[in-house]
Amino acid sequence: MQIRNKALIHPVISLLAPLASLIAALVATSFFYSINTSDTVDTLQSWTCRWVDVPMTRAPYWNVLCKESEAALYMSITMIPLQLIIVGLAGFAILADKKAPFVARKGSPALS
Repeated sequence: MQIRNKALIHPVISLLAPLASLIAALVATSFFYSINTSDTVDTLQSWTCRWVDVPMTRAPYWNVLCKESEAALYMSITMIPLQLIIVGLAGFAILADKKAPFVARKGSPALS
């Protein structure tokens, strides 16, 4: 079954996928910043970055864990504008599909 040929399913899926990613990035970022303001609750980043100066010869390597948790935060922050752009493009594609005349495409015998 090809989703692209379904008039109702394709626009919904093309908009829901980036919208779910946008919501996940917003939740992850807001979760970090809301917990990071607390003095009683630690996050993985605040806990591991607190122990960076302790030399470790065995796991856990606090420096590596601190850098990885910071990288995860920065990646979730950079995903927000990217997902906003993708949601905007998906919305534009839905509007463009509604305005474009329907043209039946004949399949090539080589592709069937």
